[in-house]
Amino acid sequence: MTIEVSVRIQQLEELQKALMPLCELLRLDKPTYWLAHFERCLQTTDHFLANGFDQASLNEFSISVRNVFGGMGSFNDYVPPMNTKESSAWYQKYGNPENIISLVYKNALNLMVIGVCHG
Repeated sequence: MTIEVSVRIQQLEELQKALMPLCELLRLDKPTYWLAHFERCLQTTDHFLANGFDQASLNEFSISVRNVFGGMGSFNDYVPPMNTKESSAWYQKYGNPENIISLVYKNALNLMVIGVCHG
């Protein structure tokens, strides 16, 4: 299976678009491991888009992003802040946080599809 670099770039851009509002939401809460994790993920996405990548790096990155989902004490148990002026504005802008969280997971999973990038 061959995956064009342009497809991978588009997938990274989609992940970036989902990570940005997730990080914005997490910043509204007290500092957590989750914020640090997803900010690192956003930085890695930015780095790949600016400097390039190979499929092995995308596979490793996909696993890293998705590693915090699932199981007891995972990000799936996170409850976003509610009932503040800032969180209300976030909800009005982006809607249900579960939709953004699902997009982060799905977009990270898309990077995992095994294939060779050709430019």
